Amino acid sequence: MGRYRLKEKVGNHAEGDKTYESGDIVESARDLAKKHPNKFEKVHEIPASPQHDVPLAAPKKTKTQPEDVEDVDVSTIESRLGTNVTDDFPLAVDANIAVFQKGKKFRAADPDLPDRALTGKGLTKEAMVLWLEENAE
Repeated sequence: MGRYRLKEKVGNHAEGDKTYESGDIVESARDLAKKHPNKFEKVHEIPASPQHDVPLAAPKKTKTQPEDVEDVDVSTIESRLGTNVTDDFPLAVDANIAVFQKGKKFRAADPDLPDRALTGKGLTKEAMVLWLEENAE
């Protein structure tokens, strides 16, 4: 079974008894990216590498932040990406990733760069949980 993200501005998609919106992750036995290339993109799993203990999209410490300083409380950070809803995502809190909501879409950001989304386009809440599962420690 594959996982596919419904692209932006392509309408909805019905799979089984569920209707998906732009940004949603659809699990399907069919290769949706091959069948509908303008509507879906395959979500690739990034296997953990022994040389890289930190996920590729995880926030990095800056040179100005000493190792012994505690992380900033990500639930208090403000951003143009939307309202801070980090406390609604325990994985984000544990991984020191800020989550913002604007309308029905969610975006994750590094606390050091809160106006730059790590997730690119906005995701649904379900898709954000999946993204955090893949990218948070």
